[in-house]
Amino acid sequence: MTRVAGLPRVLDLLRLDMSWSHAADGFPTPGRDGWMRVAAECVRARNLRAVALYRLAHHARAGGHLLAARFLESCLYHACGATISARARIGGGFRLPHPVGVVIGSGAEIGEMVTIQQHVTVGANFGKADAQGRMFPRIGRMTTVCAGAVIVGPVELGEFCCVGANAVVTESFPDGSLVGGVPARLIRAAAPDDRWREAMAAAIETWRRQIRSAERPESTPNRSAG
Repeated sequence: MTRVAGLPRVLDLLRLDMSWSHAADGFPTPGRDGWMRVAAECVRARNLRAVALYRLAHHARAGGHLLAARFLESCLYHACGATISARARIGGGFRLPHPVGVVIGSGAEIGEMVTIQQHVTVGANFGKADAQGRMFPRIGRMTTVCAGAVIVGPVELGEFCCVGANAVVTESFPDGSLVGGVPARLIRAAAPDDRWREAMAAAIETWRRQIRSAERPESTPNRSAG
């Protein structure tokens, strides 16, 4: 039982990943037959397959099944062309439009509804650590990292940020930042105010509830004879 106790949580995350990916691409979200659709999409689509293999590897490692986690990491690399450590912590709604060349290191922390495009590296800048000994980046929710970007070291990207293509991020940036260049510099700052942040958080929570409620079968009313 302990080996599969966390699988419903993995399936919940996969459904959020798939639904957010479809919503971002303008496709309808899965209906009440969602789990069969999730399985079929993970087999058919390389981007969802990559996320599914990461989720399973992370679950296996959390359960102490290190060999299974390593095997799933290897499957992820050979089947999808991405290297994502099972030790990385990635929130729901993770979107990988094109997983080829993506590298995410073991200590990376990535928030909800984050999009990472092809050939992005999120890793350590060896020799550099913060006061707590952290060597890997933290990326806030609703952030987009464009193709070829490199984010290294104990940096923090706030919520609702955008990292331009081929940028090299070696320092932290606040919420709402648009950054680009080598090394990355602040191009535009548009930090959301508290009311806008609260509205976005409420919208995300409403979206989560809609996704989960769509998964539950409709209740059938009792029909008494006569």
